[in-house]
Amino acid sequence: MGPRALILWGTAAVVSTVAAVTVSLERPGDVAEAARLDEPVFPALRRAPETAAGVDVAHGGRELRVERDGERWVVPAEHGYEADADAVRDLLTGLADLRWAAPRTALAERYPRLDVDAPGPDSAATRVTVTADDGAILADAVVGKRSQAITGDERGTYLRLPEGERAWLAKGTVDVATAAVDWLATDLPSVAQAELETLVVTPAEGAGFTVARTAPDEDLTLVDRVPAGRSTDPAAIRRLAGVVAGLRFEDVLPAAAVDWPETVTTVTATGFAGDTIELELATLAGEQRWVRFAAIGDWVYKLPSFQLDRLDQRLADLLAEPDAS
Repeated sequence: MGPRALILWGTAAVVSTVAAVTVSLERPGDVAEAARLDEPVFPALRRAPETAAGVDVAHGGRELRVERDGERWVVPAEHGYEADADAVRDLLTGLADLRWAAPRTALAERYPRLDVDAPGPDSAATRVTVTADDGAILADAVVGKRSQAITGDERGTYLRLPEGERAWLAKGTVDVATAAVDWLATDLPSVAQAELETLVVTPAEGAGFTVARTAPDEDLTLVDRVPAGRSTDPAAIRRLAGVVAGLRFEDVLPAAAVDWPETVTTVTATGFAGDTIELELATLAGEQRWVRFAAIGDWVYKLPSFQLDRLDQRLADLLAEPDAS
């Protein structure tokens, strides 16, 4: 091919490419989509996140709501228990920071690949809606999978507006808790293990016991007399002491809704700085064990089973196995 032919061929290729791009951008919706790039996905929420008053989540055929109650957030489905303010703030910040990055499929049959199909019992998709006090919608989207890095370390999230056909990749990530308990402020009164001075346990049945020490750098020891021929198990004492340092719950009920029994196990933990936990552990109907705290009289809590087991101790549980010899 001669020089002139090459020039003509190159010119034709350029014209063809420009024409193709022009046609592509002029397809219905493409101009509007191009204008979105790098703009906030939820401009109303980004402008005024402080006006958010409600968060509705639909996932797996279930729906839950978190709503503002004065200066705090609560979960109505969990009897109005207080929500984790950090979890709410992280969600609102994550949604407000999302920016349109790239259009993806508009074919409904491909939505499930990105988890942006209609939420339901057989779907992994999650719809999240944020509303203001007056009911105005600040954000509403079906939030799907996270993507790999878009540029550098920046990651993205697949999403689709509920009435839209086009799925999108957005810059930024957002985590939407889909179980009511995951929205709750689950921290409970605690005494750090390093600061624990005394721990007194009075079982519902049998003799009580006390473990204590006189300084933080000492080991906790059993104050009560050890039966003849037996010795204490230091690991068992450490496990008992450790549980009061990180109590968390899996479920909660209003105390007024529970017929609390008179026969209970009591646990009192005191730190060197004077911080104290007083709790009662009881077996309710259905053989389920629940806990209530003296400092939180309005609620009773179901703790993880391993924490209940460690609180529900007897003196014998702190003793080492007898020497077989």
